[in-house]
Amino acid sequence: MMIPKSVKFQSNLTEAEIRAYYSLKPLDEDHSDHEKRFNKILNEYLNTKDFKNDNAKYCYKRQLKQMIKDDKITPKYSAFNMWRLKEIEKNISRQKTYLLNNEGKVMPKRPPRDDRNDDLIDENKRLKLEIENLKKQLIEKDEQIDFLMTENTKMKHIPQVIEVEEEKPKHIEIHEINEYLIIDTSDEEEELQQTETPASVEKSYYEEDDGYVEETEEEESEEEESEEEEEKKLVSKQEAIIIFQKRCIDKITPYHEEFMKLKQGKNDREITKITNDILDKYDQEVIQPEVEKLDDVYDLPNEEYTQVQEKPYDKMKDMILYFSD
Repeated sequence: MMIPKSVKFQSNLTEAEIRAYYSLKPLDEDHSDHEKRFNKILNEYLNTKDFKNDNAKYCYKRQLKQMIKDDKITPKYSAFNMWRLKEIEKNISRQKTYLLNNEGKVMPKRPPRDDRNDDLIDENKRLKLEIENLKKQLIEKDEQIDFLMTENTKMKHIPQVIEVEEEKPKHIEIHEINEYLIIDTSDEEEELQQTETPASVEKSYYEEDDGYVEETEEEESEEEESEEEEEKKLVSKQEAIIIFQKRCIDKITPYHEEFMKLKQGKNDREITKITNDILDKYDQEVIQPEVEKLDDVYDLPNEEYTQVQEKPYDKMKDMILYFSD
């Protein structure tokens, strides 16, 4: 089967050829041809979205491309796939409309035969009915897409309330759930117990009416237990983002050292390729695994998901450009 290089301005494509053009996997073709067509489809999809700058658009495209290749179902992947299926149906409908119109133009040129005319009339009616059904299917799919997008937006805006009891300031140690998203205060509880009221003070009192009422040891024990109940809590999203960026930046040195070794004796063109390779390697091995852990906990919006990655990525790029002489 011939796979078209484009579906625009094509008037003789079959339904199978249109579906082959939008295929996410290589078919009966060279891998390089598929990559060119795949990039063209991604660019066409990205042109339907708004980005604050070219770097944000590049990051989004790189992430989406990796999700598609790994067949990882995410909201980004699902939105792209819905757009792709809609484009397939739209082009199939356009092709059938073209064939129907073209059939109408050719009909007067054929020899006038009654039986032939009856066949053409029936075929014409059949095609019109099929086109109407396709239009209805497209409308239904548009409504499904709008419904799913609305539900997705509602889910993202459901407030997540975390109740935290008021407590005394504590020294905190960061332990790892997703390697950095939980605070453990258990060690501080032990320090507080070691620095409690001296042994010589055995009783405490509070004033009530005309005299004093002794506070029992049982009440003191209950207070201590209530302070020990909450040992862990989630850090805020902003704190987690700072931790994520610091962890990524702390891992820059080995990649910079690798770049310094590889660039020795290379010309400018070769150094440019090495630079891009190291940046991609750092992004895939450090930034992407870390940001996925962060996103699993906080479900970052698309814009913020891209934005938090810019600081470590730019830091890595600065190390290569300005600290590699």
